[in-house]
Amino acid sequence: HLARATNKPILVLCYNKTLAARLNEMLRDKGADERIVVRNFHGWCSDQLRTYHVSRPQGAPSSAFYESMVQAVIRGVDRGQIPSGQYGAVLIDEGHDFQAHWLKLVTQMVSAETNSLLVLYDDAQDIYGGKGRGFSFKSVGIQAQGRTTILRLNYRNTAEVLRTAHRFAKDLFLGGERDDDGVQVLEPESANRHGPEPLLVRLPSLSQEAEYITQRLIDLNEEGTPFREMAVVYRAPFVGERIAEALARRGIPCHWLQKPAKASSPQGTEGVRFVTMHSSKGLEFPVVAIPSVGAISQDYNLENELRVTYVGMTRAMDRLLMTYNRTTPLTERLEAAVRPGASAA
Repeated sequence: HLARATNKPILVLCYNKTLAARLNEMLRDKGADERIVVRNFHGWCSDQLRTYHVSRPQGAPSSAFYESMVQAVIRGVDRGQIPSGQYGAVLIDEGHDFQAHWLKLVTQMVSAETNSLLVLYDDAQDIYGGKGRGFSFKSVGIQAQGRTTILRLNYRNTAEVLRTAHRFAKDLFLGGERDDDGVQVLEPESANRHGPEPLLVRLPSLSQEAEYITQRLIDLNEEGTPFREMAVVYRAPFVGERIAEALARRGIPCHWLQKPAKASSPQGTEGVRFVTMHSSKGLEFPVVAIPSVGAISQDYNLENELRVTYVGMTRAMDRLLMTYNRTTPLTERLEAAVRPGASAA
């Protein structure tokens, strides 16, 4: 609609490369106007430097390298080498992952003729900063007060999945006072779509987790769910690979949504999707399996792991299966969420 309504291109930005790829795929399927540009933020910065012949930073990809690239774009805009107002509209998904100076840069890309900017965000899914948005929209040049809409109803998840995820990560929704933009942090509300209760199973080892998940996915496939509608959402790369190996032994292909360092299992576009918790943001699947919950180092940040695991859990549209092989503070909370009043023992 926006592409037809303006004579300038439309920019859609997000943080997650995997989500950007999925959004592009959806637009292609709908035959959308070619003037719609969908990029992850740092990919867009790279495009700007290349298009307007601005000197790029040198070095291997790292946090410092990407920040240098952002600063190069900002300087290019400030001196007029990179033009502002390039787009008839800018739409930002995953706004909770954008830093203040990123948003300040992007708002300059909106045409003054349209002043059309949409920012979507969910502070509960801030899995990089860990503390939610630490600045007001007003401070970056966005007039949000009086122009916000709170999307209260959750249509993605069944009431059972959403209820369990909320019990698990309820601390993320505490202290819902209004911020400087007049926006309040609210608990999600279910649209009352129902399905099976999430499953949480403790098994003696990762190998047994892999065999259990494989058999459950095969059972669901035999009941009519295509493998392409299933996803394994994993926290650690070695965990994802072990599950993929178990699937491969049963002849089930895997489709990695981002390239892992090691992927010896067979690939197939019709296979079970594999994606990290971080890269799963914005995606959704009818069936989600999360293996080895809490299988990370002992010195992890509990609040951050709550956010990351909450994101993984809420990718499940209909069915959620979780397994683990050792008790951690995270799995204790998950046990209490799945079976209120029960202990991890």
